[in-house]
Amino acid sequence: MTSRAFIFAASLTAKRLLRAIALSSQLAVWSTRNYLAEQSRRVSWDAFEKVLAKVPNWETDEHDRL
Repeated sequence: MTSRAFIFAASLTAKRLLRAIALSSQLAVWSTRNYLAEQSRRVSWDAFEKVLAKVPNWETDEHDRL
């Protein structure tokens, strides 16, 4: 294989790798989005507020403030 052919082959491999990375990234976003949508259908605001009411209400420490 000549050096030009090798560079061309390596370039194709790099392009395929980039496409595979881009595709896997999009699939991850898609599946996460579906998961979050499914979870949001199962949650009720009333249950969330009931749990939140159990959290003590006090002033934060100085080093924890924004």
